Amino acid sequence: MEWYVSLTAVDHPVLLWDAVGWERDWGEDPHDGLRYAAPSLRRWLWTWADGGDTWDGVLALQESEREPGTGATEAR
Repeated sequence: MEWYVSLTAVDHPVLLWDAVGWERDWGEDPHDGLRYAAPSLRRWLWTWADGGDTWDGVLALQESEREPGTGATEAR
């Protein structure tokens, strides 16, 4: 997992990208490796500088993807 910042997009979103989360041989493109996008670099940095956890949004997203009652993550 790697953090990236888009310097060309509006508000400079911060992206969490999984390099092994996509398979070129299956017809997927690099966008399929995108796991999370923070709305802006400013908000992401503010959270980090204020002592907050920049992983909160990622972890909340992962929890919402779990199947009810199994604790397992749904297949995509």
